[in-house]
Amino acid sequence: MVVHLLLLSVLSDDISLLTYHSAWRTELFSTLWFLKCLFICYAIYMALCVTPKPYRGILTILALLVIPFIRYYRLLFMFPCFLLGVEVHKHNHITKFNTIIQIISAPIFALCLVFWDSSAFTLSRVSFQGLMNGDYISLGIFLKQYLFVLLTGMSGALFCSSFLYWCFRKFDNSELLHRISGYGTYTLGIYILQTFLLETILSKYLKIDLYFSPFVCNVVIIPLISIIIIFICILLVKLINCNKYLSSILLGYNKGK
Repeated sequence: MVVHLLLLSVLSDDISLLTYHSAWRTELFSTLWFLKCLFICYAIYMALCVTPKPYRGILTILALLVIPFIRYYRLLFMFPCFLLGVEVHKHNHITKFNTIIQIISAPIFALCLVFWDSSAFTLSRVSFQGLMNGDYISLGIFLKQYLFVLLTGMSGALFCSSFLYWCFRKFDNSELLHRISGYGTYTLGIYILQTFLLETILSKYLKIDLYFSPFVCNVVIIPLISIIIIFICILLVKLINCNKYLSSILLGYNKGK
């Protein structure tokens, strides 16, 4: 299912160039950068898996050293996080070491948030020619920014995952939590639909920052809109799954649910 959608998203940019509305379609499908990035991460990971064990560790280290300088589809951030997710899921760390993960990740994440600002994703440019000419200052600044973003994302992901697991285990009999956890099966559909609804349509026509202060936008308005969009997407996914053909074409499922 995932590969089905990934291939569609990768090919869509080329296909759209052949249509009359090529500019609109290219912009529409280019927002699906996450699926393209996930496809590349998965391909690299599978290539590493089929590599003989004596060379697997070396190639993994080389990949992690080279990828920070690749700017396409935010691969420099996503691939290390992808490897972390695979490792945590494969060995079930969240279940086995839940308390330890929370104790370690919570203060690190909180400390990172103290120093976080809007410029965190604006990384310094590092060129091969500059490194050949001895410009190691730019490299040092880049690595400091890059590692800070990775540390923030990884510690935040580990803390949120472990904390939510603790909540669901603590309140195992909660019908509301069980219902919310069931929505996890709609993750792929939610991502695709919210890309069109939120990132492509609402972001262009709904200018809430013109009417509210940044604090009200970030704390109240944006979370409220996000929750509404999520439930709209869940409803749309359920409707799409009622038809096996639409479900297969749009979401990659083999049959309606």
